Amino acid sequence: MDTNIDMQINTKKRPIVSIIMAAYNAEKYIVEAIESVLFQTYSNWELIITDDFSNDETSKIIDEYKKKDNRIKSIRLDKNSGQAIARNKAIEKSLGKYLAILDADDIALPNRLITQVEFLESNKDIDFVGSYVELIDEKGEIIGKKKKPLTYEEIKFPLLLQTQFVMSAVILRKKVLIEIGGFDNDYLYAEDYDMWDRLLARGKKCANIPAIFTQHRIQPQSVTQMSHTQPVQEKHALDINARCVARFINIPKNELENLVNFVNNKPLSVFQLFNALKWYKCLVQKYIASDTCADAEAIYVKNLYKIILKHSIKIKIKQLLRIKS
Repeated sequence: MDTNIDMQINTKKRPIVSIIMAAYNAEKYIVEAIESVLFQTYSNWELIITDDFSNDETSKIIDEYKKKDNRIKSIRLDKNSGQAIARNKAIEKSLGKYLAILDADDIALPNRLITQVEFLESNKDIDFVGSYVELIDEKGEIIGKKKKPLTYEEIKFPLLLQTQFVMSAVILRKKVLIEIGGFDNDYLYAEDYDMWDRLLARGKKCANIPAIFTQHRIQPQSVTQMSHTQPVQEKHALDINARCVARFINIPKNELENLVNFVNNKPLSVFQLFNALKWYKCLVQKYIASDTCADAEAIYVKNLYKIILKHSIKIKIKQLLRIKS
């Protein structure tokens, strides 16, 4: 496959990468998202945007860009259906060998596609790959970075309790997503976490590239921070946690929730911390003893447990000292 930089649009080429974008009332940011695709150093792509029944200027903006570049295509849904269905509609129409996800308020940096495509072409055993991301606010100002484990062996265990990817930084082999039926709308606002787990449960392998290829926007009105959607997201994420952890241990729901809060660095009482550490140790032991854990991975998981144990106790001691003072 030719991954050389080619800024010329060749309409006769079948796209290698299908960029999937779900958009709902995205007029404020979608121009930046689309422009970031147009500025990719890799040109053999198609951008399929599903307009999820927007009632602002989103549809008009998409139509204007379609006139400028025939690699941009769109689907208009007749009712607001959510990101999972919107993405699946775009995937159904896609022609690419690879699927790159980009949310309508995020930005792909210029070398994203070429680097990730070359990575998958060079690593045939990897089925999907993400990267580090830069966090930006509603004004586009950088407010932080998000880094995740890099190798398949480092990702598998932490994924049991929290997602290890940012959706807008991931590119997948299309065939593996088709195998599992795409995104599941039953896990509203946590469909990405559900997808990663189902892929790994099928034996698919993954990785993260230690470089920033995406700017992920954090805004007050974003789905994950809205008061009426966050409880739904947390419930569905906890359902996925339960499914993951049940492969290794039986844990009461309240203790599982406590364990998830622990790995996500949420405030815990001394009693909650003690219980969380007990269950975390149990999960580590059962995971290492399972057939899914190779020797090299077992060493990593043991070291991870030691680091988390030391860190959590240190933080709690500091908290208690502040309380006493």
